[in-house]
Amino acid sequence: MFADFNFGIMDMIIIGFLILSFFWGFISGFNKKKLTSFATEAGFVVAYFFGSPLSHFISQTDLSYHISNAYFGLLPTSDAFTAECVYASDVAAGKNQIAMALSEMNIPGFFHGFVFNSVTDTSATVGHAISSAFASLSIVVAVYIILFLLTFILIRAILSPLWREGSLFGEDGKTLMGRICGVVVRLAKSTITLLIAMIILSLAAQITYRFGFTNIQDFIDQDLNVADASGFSIARLFYTTASNMFQWISTSAGSLASGM
Repeated sequence: MFADFNFGIMDMIIIGFLILSFFWGFISGFNKKKLTSFATEAGFVVAYFFGSPLSHFISQTDLSYHISNAYFGLLPTSDAFTAECVYASDVAAGKNQIAMALSEMNIPGFFHGFVFNSVTDTSATVGHAISSAFASLSIVVAVYIILFLLTFILIRAILSPLWREGSLFGEDGKTLMGRICGVVVRLAKSTITLLIAMIILSLAAQITYRFGFTNIQDFIDQDLNVADASGFSIARLFYTTASNMFQWISTSAGSLASGM
């Protein structure tokens, strides 16, 4: 029955942790005190998954064009801003142009990378390039905040009445539906905790490996049975997901740093 499963130490720890989380959520239920934290977490999740595609969609509309024009009207008219932007043909020179213009506006160098990676219009002047980046960043920030707030408000508005006496969750949140929701919320939190732990483990393995210490990486490879990936391993699933997330974070940070 378990021939296709490769249980290692991390598998057993994760399975045990998830089982405890299941019973913890079922016993504690879903009382009203947990609503704010649940709404907050749900808001972040919705903003994370839907923020980027929605921002991209809006950036293709006339709204983005109007926002960019509004920013352009606020920019200085010095030579640094009116010069023809060469970003499209020479990225390094284009970044230098934008950096000089941003410095003229007293914008710290730390933020330059965000502007470089957000430029959408390189066909005209440096000012147009910067205003397009400001518009893009504004749309992203606004979309994320709006999605978070809408999700937070809607969840509180919809779920708050469910804790009345005789309602779906009951006053203490320990009706059957309340306990089921308690399990779901607790497992979701535990999953996030495990992913964070795996990211830390992945980071520790990479750092120690660079300094010639392979103990952590060797343990991971052996425990996850990396050489034979034919069988299912829940720890490998968590570790792979966490590693991909860490790689995405590192790549994003690296691209910003290279643009600074």
